[in-house]
Amino acid sequence: MLYIRSEVQALLQCKKLLKIADKHGWDTVRKYNEHPLADNDIDAAKLCSAIARANWL
Repeated sequence: MLYIRSEVQALLQCKKLLKIADKHGWDTVRKYNEHPLADNDIDAAKLCSAIARANWL
């Protein structure tokens, strides 16, 4: 059961990254993945920062 739960979490993370890439591009995903992030308000702030950095390049 633990294995299935970890696989579901991995698929959800992959889906999240694909949504970010679709909307903001793969450069943003690369910046987003540079640091481990939590799914909370801090995560949202870091994503906005990653989007800004990717658009700056």
